[in-house]
Amino acid sequence: PRTEGTQKIKRGAVKRWAEEGVTAIGSKTNTAERNFSSILERVTGGTVSRDTPLNELGLTSLDRVELLMVIENEFDATIDENTVSEAATVGDLEALVNSLPVASQTSEPFAAPQWNQSTMVRVIRRVCLGLWLLPLTRLFAWIRVDGLEHLNTIGGPVVFASNHQSYMDTPVILATLPSTIRYRVATAMAKEFFAPHFHPTSHGRLARLNSSFLYYLSTALFNAFPLPQRESGTKHALRHAGELISAGNSLIIYPEGRRTVGDAIASFRPGVAMVATRLDALVVPVRLRGIDNVLGQGQRIARPGPV
Repeated sequence: PRTEGTQKIKRGAVKRWAEEGVTAIGSKTNTAERNFSSILERVTGGTVSRDTPLNELGLTSLDRVELLMVIENEFDATIDENTVSEAATVGDLEALVNSLPVASQTSEPFAAPQWNQSTMVRVIRRVCLGLWLLPLTRLFAWIRVDGLEHLNTIGGPVVFASNHQSYMDTPVILATLPSTIRYRVATAMAKEFFAPHFHPTSHGRLARLNSSFLYYLSTALFNAFPLPQRESGTKHALRHAGELISAGNSLIIYPEGRRTVGDAIASFRPGVAMVATRLDALVVPVRLRGIDNVLGQGQRIARPGPV
């Protein structure tokens, strides 16, 4: 038995099965049983009561997102992620959710870009990619591709899960994709990278202008959207990713969450797995090599080389 969103093994259910020799309980419960104890048991795989302290459940940030998604499905409400941190016990969480006014239930931590899905911006993006962005990419990145034929069998939007070496990773991937896919791809980018744009009061004017310029440039030319790594808003970003896939866009996601050097691959963050399971999307793995030599960490100017 596994949890619904992140597909982690329910250790509590496995332990009971091993000790008692009974059939493990499935991940689904009767939707009519609208109590938080049963919902927490579905997410954590352990035994939970109203008096159970939330900090004893060992919920990671992604577990909290999964919990709120299950609550949304059961109670038809949108709940701010900060609500979980304000509750001490399961009963406290239930009381907080039941007492939330409509305005609080529908608030969002940040506005996902919608303007870059307009027809005018899509036309501008396609022209810019075809005329100068991708030719410039190929001028510096001498690309050799293996396995491209596997894309001939996909019939709809997919999640491209790639290792992360450079800020050039996205244009290189786009340069290799067939034109039938290339112009319907959205890229997930770390929201924290644009901290001065999203938190202007904590930064100077020059930092804010530079961050906002890069943010709007990325969202316009690469159909990018922010995906929080440490801040709240993951649930909202995943919902936006679902809307993009429903509209026929494939996604590029970097599961490592940061750039690496050489052939090393950092530990994957579980977000790509949650996106894939929640959206029922195929995952196409992408392995990049050599881009860190063209434009890697610490380099200000790209140097031509094989990728």
